[in-house]
Amino acid sequence: MPTYLTIITTFHKFGGSGEIMKKDMKKNLLKYLKICTKQHPLNRHEAAERLNTNERTIRLLINDLRTEGIRVCADSSGRGYWIAEGEVDYKRFRAEYVSRASNIFRTVNAMDNAAEGQIRGLT
Repeated sequence: MPTYLTIITTFHKFGGSGEIMKKDMKKNLLKYLKICTKQHPLNRHEAAERLNTNERTIRLLINDLRTEGIRVCADSSGRGYWIAEGEVDYKRFRAEYVSRASNIFRTVNAMDNAAEGQIRGLT
């Protein structure tokens, strides 16, 4: 199991400091994610600092990786990101992710229904 120092040292070898072109950020982020685990996930704040960007960009890059089919996992504790270590790991993440999406849709639906007569042109 890699130590924190090993992970950081490896990350710097991948270009974790200085200006990185945006197209390379995703590649470097993926390389870093591959050396992280569920027990030692990638913290969004740390990733932003290492890639010389902001946390929003990290979230967008994570989303890009996911839409490319990379199984980037996270849990509800907010500790960070890692690549699924197997089907069980992915399915656990997937259940939480789908649950959050379902909650968002229910909330939007409730807001839409409550907005009837309050906002013109909603539908």
